[in-house]
Amino acid sequence: MKGKILGYDADAHSGVITGEDGHRYRFTEKDWRSDRRPAVGASVDFDRNEDCAIEVYSLNASIGGISAETLKGPNSEKIVRLFTQSLATPLAVIVLFAMFLPAISSPMSSMSTFGLGNMPDLSGISMLLNNRSDNSVGAIQSLMFLRFAAPLTAIWLIWAAAAGKSTRLPMIACAASALIAALLAFAFRSALLSMMGPMGAAIGNAVSVGIGSWLLVLAGLALFAAAFGIVKNPLADR
Repeated sequence: MKGKILGYDADAHSGVITGEDGHRYRFTEKDWRSDRRPAVGASVDFDRNEDCAIEVYSLNASIGGISAETLKGPNSEKIVRLFTQSLATPLAVIVLFAMFLPAISSPMSSMSTFGLGNMPDLSGISMLLNNRSDNSVGAIQSLMFLRFAAPLTAIWLIWAAAAGKSTRLPMIACAASALIAALLAFAFRSALLSMMGPMGAAIGNAVSVGIGSWLLVLAGLALFAAAFGIVKNPLADR
């Protein structure tokens, strides 16, 4: 007969199964025939001996020894709520994901927002190309550390949502940081082409702002809108 474990007392080494016939059957650890420990809600197959279940086998698949049933419960429900009750967590995850996508793209290579910090010394290159130092190039390089604010505030936002705290301030901070990170990519491209002079104008179409930067812009604007109640998660309260 098929059934589910209604309860199990690990100290007493016994439990109760509710059968598909609607009756309850007691079983003990000596009747358990699976390697995994009995878990409440696990589907089982068993034989009946009056009001007792014998030869009890688990029917639940497992991965790495973890039953699928163990993945169901308060923790999984909490994760679902984080992604359905507001836009805070989904947008924070998008910000983190966008940081690894191309911020600047060209036919030869691309660079993520994180990777912008590994760019060469543009001030020195500018002097070689134009025989002068471009102050805007140095300013952009000095501000590149600000790009790290986007992932840090995204993590803060996810923590606040998971802890049940107010997410408005973290959302605003994450929105501003995401837009700043995207702006740095736009400014980097502009400085890169500007310091090349006429050559920069010729290759301008080949060097573009990547999808990662555009995604940061969209996520930042959406975070601002969500923080002020302009947009809401369409999955909320379903």
